[in-house]
Amino acid sequence: MPTYHINGQEINIVEEGSPNRQKVILIHGWSSSSFAMSPISQMLSQRFHCLSVDLPGYGSSPPFEGKTTIPRYAALVRDLIETVSDGPVVLVGHSMGGMISTTVAIEDPVLVERMVLI
Repeated sequence: MPTYHINGQEINIVEEGSPNRQKVILIHGWSSSSFAMSPISQMLSQRFHCLSVDLPGYGSSPPFEGKTTIPRYAALVRDLIETVSDGPVVLVGHSMGGMISTTVAIEDPVLVERMVLI
């Protein structure tokens, strides 16, 4: 599981599919981890480069220092997108991951080609 450092925050990500394909960022819900997105990422990885995120405080990612909020998660995802992709991505968000995805799309729509909200 690769570890990324985004603005000083460590996040762990499960990657599947060819790195040369369009990126899909999968964002799990509250009290979950990237593991919850594995059935979806296995299917999508046949067509996309899937990155299933362990949000800070979940799975293998250490928590944020200080307050945890949806806008803070969204800022982290925006910075991740800018780090891993040179074009718009597809966001797949479950529950809280959908709230984070929506926040990213509202605040920086050029980063998001489309969303799947579960």
